[in-house]
Amino acid sequence: MSVPCTLQLRKPQLQQTKINYRKLNDINMSSFNQDLEGLNFDDDYDLPVLIDKYENTLKETLQKHAPLKRRLITIRPSSPWYNEKIGKEKRKRRKPESRWRTSGLCIDRQLNVKQCEVAKTMIENAKTTYYTSIISDNAHNQKVLFKTVNKLLHRKPEK
Repeated sequence: MSVPCTLQLRKPQLQQTKINYRKLNDINMSSFNQDLEGLNFDDDYDLPVLIDKYENTLKETLQKHAPLKRRLITIRPSSPWYNEKIGKEKRKRRKPESRWRTSGLCIDRQLNVKQCEVAKTMIENAKTTYYTSIISDNAHNQKVLFKTVNKLLHRKPEK
């Protein structure tokens, strides 16, 4: 037996982290190779100095051809109820939205709203099915039940 209810709860803030990356696929290899061929390290015979010089020169060349970029990303927890069908419906709703935004027609807006409702309904059903099965499977395991309720109520944020 399930008891549906609606709770007004705030979502916890999602954790963000900074990442550094380079677009290595965008490097023009002929230009990169020419820059590397032009390097000259014959003037030093001291091995540690030569290694430092070589490393710094390679870093500068790489920075020139593929500069280091920084981005702030949001770490999103994986949803156990999410599946490929939901992802497919979410992707399908982007096309009517794009068409509606470019045309501004009422029929395109209605198609967009209809597809959004399909995706929303699928998500709600998947969540309901997932949590109902957890609660019914663990009816005699209070630890799992309280853990699930705390997760639903966002009492203890996941790491």
